Amino acid sequence: MKLRWKTLVTTSVVLGSLIAVLYHLLARAMIDNYLAVEKNFTGQNISRVFSVFENALGSLEITATDWANWDSVYLFARGSNPRGSSPGFAGEASVV
Repeated sequence: MKLRWKTLVTTSVVLGSLIAVLYHLLARAMIDNYLAVEKNFTGQNISRVFSVFENALGSLEITATDWANWDSVYLFARGSNPRGSSPGFAGEASVV
């Protein structure tokens, strides 16, 4: 082999090896970074879902409490109040 051919082959092998090593190092760093970003994004989405459920549960609790306060009044108005007396209003129902 001539010196020019040996130099070309050696340079190509060294350059190819360098590119392969850099590719693997950069690919690993980028995958790790993307995994961290995706983990963070997933955590934010889970927090949003929990927030929506907490808001819905709070709204349901307020609605159920509001309607439950009027159950005894409804029974009294129908004349089927098992206590036989007028309904006692809760403290928040009498506040204007």
